[in-house]
Amino acid sequence: MGVFRPYDSQEKSTPEVSDPAPHDQSKGKGAPTPTRRQAEAARRQRVNPVLTKKEARVHERDVRRANQTKAVAAQDNLPERVLLRDYIDARFNVTEILLPAWILVLAVVLLGTRWPTVVEIATFAVWVLLIVAIIDLYVMWRGYKKLLALRHPGASTRGLFMLAVNRALSIRPWRAPTPRVKRGAKL
Repeated sequence: MGVFRPYDSQEKSTPEVSDPAPHDQSKGKGAPTPTRRQAEAARRQRVNPVLTKKEARVHERDVRRANQTKAVAAQDNLPERVLLRDYIDARFNVTEILLPAWILVLAVVLLGTRWPTVVEIATFAVWVLLIVAIIDLYVMWRGYKKLLALRHPGASTRGLFMLAVNRALSIRPWRAPTPRVKRGAKL
C-alpha cells in the first residue's frame, strides 16, 4: 500500500501492483457447471477410460509389445547370453558365408542349364561347405562351453546352442543386438 503524496509528480509515483491473473468477467466460462454425476463420470473416464473395440485392441497390442520388449531385453542381458554373443562376434564363423553361398548356387543352378558340370561342382561345393560349417559349429560350441565354465561356473547352457547357431548363421551386419566386439578380439 502506497503513501498518498499529492506534491509528487505523476512520474515519480510508485507503480501500482497489478493483479497477477486478471479475470475478464465479460467472457464467462462458456458452459454450465457440470453436475456432480457428470463430474464423477468425467473423472472415472480419465482414470479408467472406456475404449472402443478398435482402441482396446490397439491398446492391448501396444501393452503386449511393450511387455515382450521388456522380457526380451531382460532375457538378452543374462551374462551367459552376453558372453555367447561376444564369443561368436569375436571369431570368424564359416556359417556366415553359408547364406550368400546358397544364393550364389541357386543362381548358378537356375542360370547354368547350359553347363551341367558347373551346376554339379557348385552343388558339391555347397555340401562341402555345409559339412565344414557343422564342424565349425561343433568347435565353436565346445570353446564357448569351456569359456562359460571359466567365467560363470554353474551357469546353464539351456537354449544357448540354438541361439549360437542362429547368431553364427546370420550375416554380421544383420545381427541383433548389434555386435559389441570386433572380430579377433580377446575375451
